[in-house]
Amino acid sequence: MNKLKQSDIHIAYDNDIGIVYHVRKGKIKITDSSHAARLKTAVNCYFSNTLTLEEAALLETYIYKEFQHHPEREVFNKRLALNNTKKLNQLEIIVATDCNLKCKYCYADNGTYGREKRVLQPEDATLYLRKLLVGRYENIDVVMFFGGEPTIQPQTIEAICTFFKNCVHEGIFNSLPVYTMVSNGTLIDNTLAQLLAKHKIRVTISIDGPKDINDVLRVTAEGEGTYDAIASGIAALQNAGSGPHAFEATYTSTHREKGYTKAVVTNFLKDEFSDVPVLIEDCVETRSSECCLNNDSIETSVAETEKSESISYIMS
Repeated sequence: MNKLKQSDIHIAYDNDIGIVYHVRKGKIKITDSSHAARLKTAVNCYFSNTLTLEEAALLETYIYKEFQHHPEREVFNKRLALNNTKKLNQLEIIVATDCNLKCKYCYADNGTYGREKRVLQPEDATLYLRKLLVGRYENIDVVMFFGGEPTIQPQTIEAICTFFKNCVHEGIFNSLPVYTMVSNGTLIDNTLAQLLAKHKIRVTISIDGPKDINDVLRVTAEGEGTYDAIASGIAALQNAGSGPHAFEATYTSTHREKGYTKAVVTNFLKDEFSDVPVLIEDCVETRSSECCLNNDSIETSVAETEKSESISYIMS
């Protein structure tokens, strides 16, 4: 059983620096880009179960040691690099640690990540962004709205987009960021779709395939299927001219039992809704879930050489 949780570790990097964020501990570490890139590869291998037991244990030990409470090591020695760089490649904003669904395989405790349910208020979002970004960066390339389910709080999404628009108008930032969002789609009506289109937010919709498979896995708190609500949200996006830009699905043992391969799921979503990219991930994180795959049935997605090089580099 993995000691690390997929929702715990977030890694981002650009040409100058890397940032590693541990969600549960609420700590950020700064490193160089090369180290962050290799660490991200190793973490991806860890959660796709392509590391050996020894390599996985080494990575767990490494993460544990780096995020212990050592005041003198709260950041890496490259802290000044974060202050000096003028561009941020990606900013992930957790709009809500809450979700209106209760998917069978959810690893994030229904969007709460083990914490109390909270939503980011519009005024707080604007305040935090101004303190974090203004005077430090000239460009933010990508802003990702995340959750939980971010469409629970559309006012905050609007406030954040307005903040960046005003900052560009004032000359604080050189250009608007590209906005992205991952949503379950069930709360997207015509009004929200128009808001998303207005700000050109690129929406990825989470849906697990045809109705008979999706409605087994992606359900409400009352256990009801969500396919029809998702389809309605997709239609609203299309009518507003705002996507969706991609679909993501979680592949489970339930898919296999019903005879749905990844190719079948991909082709269905493209044919039924839109010919956009389809991202499919294996259900391996929530080990207690009956719908997760066994280790020996998971497809390897990262080359062995890349995995080994990453592990050896990180531990050195």
